[in-house]
Amino acid sequence: MVTKKSSAAETARLIAYSDAVIAIAVTFLALDLGSDLPDTLSGTDSSTTLTYLGENLSRYLGFGVCFLVVGYLWWRHHRMFRFIKRRSDRLMWVNAVFLATIALLPYPVAIIGRATLSPLAVSVFTIPMTVAGLALWGVWEVAHLQKLSVADGATIRNVRAALLTTPVAFGFATLFAIASWQFDQPWMLNAAYVCGILLFAPVITTRIWPLPTADEESALEQVAERDETIEAEKTESVLSRLREGTDSERMTAFTDGVYAIAVTVIALQITPPDASDSTKITSEALLENLNDHWAAILVYFITFFVIQNFWMAHLRVFDRIRAADKTLIWMNLIHLMFIAWMPFPAELQQFDGNEVTVSLYMMTLLSISLSMTMVSVYATRGRRLIDPHTPQTDIDLALFRGAYVTGVFAIATAVAVLGGSYNAFYAFFLFFFQDKVAGIFWPKARSGRPLG
Repeated sequence: MVTKKSSAAETARLIAYSDAVIAIAVTFLALDLGSDLPDTLSGTDSSTTLTYLGENLSRYLGFGVCFLVVGYLWWRHHRMFRFIKRRSDRLMWVNAVFLATIALLPYPVAIIGRATLSPLAVSVFTIPMTVAGLALWGVWEVAHLQKLSVADGATIRNVRAALLTTPVAFGFATLFAIASWQFDQPWMLNAAYVCGILLFAPVITTRIWPLPTADEESALEQVAERDETIEAEKTESVLSRLREGTDSERMTAFTDGVYAIAVTVIALQITPPDASDSTKITSEALLENLNDHWAAILVYFITFFVIQNFWMAHLRVFDRIRAADKTLIWMNLIHLMFIAWMPFPAELQQFDGNEVTVSLYMMTLLSISLSMTMVSVYATRGRRLIDPHTPQTDIDLALFRGAYVTGVFAIATAVAVLGGSYNAFYAFFLFFFQDKVAGIFWPKARSGRPLG
C-alpha cells in the first residue's frame, strides 16, 4: 500500500490553485476602468479629468464593492481549508464550480459600471455570486460528508451558517433586481439592503453558533498536522536516490500558475457592450449582448471544466512523483505550452464555429491530453520518479484514464476535421462512461475512489 501524503500536502496544491484563480480574477476586475479614456484628458485642464471621473464614478464604486465581496468569499474559502485536510474528486469538482463563477466576474462587473447599476445589470452580477456562494457551501458539506475535515460539531455549524448567508443574500438580491426590472418598481434599494446582511453575518452566526475555544481549535490543528514529520523523512529518502533530480514543488507551483491564468484569461473574451461617454448601456443592449455571447459563455464553461479535469489529472500524477529530472521538466513545459495556447482556439468559437476553428480547438485539447499522458508514462515507467511502493493497479488505472481521455479527443478531432463542426462536442458525452469502462478491468474504480 502507498503511504498517504501528509494532510497538508493533500490540499496544498488545491489551495494554491484556488488562490491563484481568485487573485487573478480580482485583479482583472480593474481592467475595464480605463478602457475608454477620452483624448481630452491629455490636456492640462483638470476640470475635464474631474468630469470624466464623476461620469464614471459608478464603475469605481462597482469595482470596490465587487472586489470586497470576492475578498469576503476568499476569506471564507481560506477559513474552510484550515479544517479541510483531505481532498476527493467530488470536492475538487464543487470547488471548480466556485472558481468558474469567480473567474467569470470581470464580465458582469464591467456591465455594472457601464449600465449605471441598472436592475438587469445587477442581476447579471448577483446570479453568479449566488452560484459561487452555493458552491462554497457545497465544498464544506462535501468535506463534512466524506470526512475530509477535522472540524468538530460547533465549527461545522458555525462555518455552514456563515457560508449560507452569501447565497441567501445574493439570491434575494437577485429576486429584487429582476422584479425591479420586470415590473419597473424601485426595489433596487431593497437588493442593496439584502446584500448588506454580509456585513453582519459573521457576528450573527458566531453568536448563534459559537466557535470552539482557542485550545480546542489548536488541538484540531495538531491532529491534522501529526504526520508531517514522517512524510518529510520519506520524501528526503527518495530524493537521495535520484541523480541530477530536483524537487518537484517549484514545477507544480509554476504549473498551477499557468493553469490559473489560462482559465481566467478565457473569461476575458466575454466582453460587455460598448457605450459612449454620454450614453449608458440600456437593458435592451444588454440583452442583445447576452444573446450575442451565449456561445462564448457556453464555450467558457466547457473549456474551464475540461482544463480543470486536466489539472486534476496533473495533480494525481504528481501526488506520486517525488522528484523531477530534466526530461520530466521539459515534457511538463510542452504540456503547459498547449494549456497557455488554449484561450486562442476557445476565443475563435464565438466568432466562427466552422470545421476549421472547431478542429483547432479539438486538436489543442488532444495535444494537451497526449502530452499529459506522456508525462504520466515517463514518470511511472520503471517507477523511476514515483513512490516505489505505489501499487501497479493504481499505475495501470492512471495510464488507462489518460489513454481514454486522449481517445475521446481523438474522436472529437476526427469528427471536426471531417466536417462535423459543433457535432464534435457530442464526443464529450463519452466521458460519462469512463469510470464504467475502467470498472470492467479495475472494479475498485467504480467506488469513486480518486485512483490515478
